[in-house]
Amino acid sequence: MAVSEQYLEYALGQLAAAGLAPLRHRRMFGGVGLYLDETFFALIENDTLRFRVDDGNRPDYEARGMEPFRPWRDRPAVMA
Repeated sequence: MAVSEQYLEYALGQLAAAGLAPLRHRRMFGGVGLYLDETFFALIENDTLRFRVDDGNRPDYEARGMEPFRPWRDRPAVMA
């Protein structure tokens, strides 16, 4: 779940340009967790930005063909 410095800088720049600032990030689980204030809202893994979802916004992501985060590619478990 490596994250390149180039992708991390790109993602942080895009989120800041969208008005999400100030952001904090922390390396975790081989990826990078993103926080706005004290709220963990996204994870970058394998140079892919994945937003945290819940039952309220999950249909929006699914309607766009986005799949749930699977931390272990060889297991069917997903993170909710």
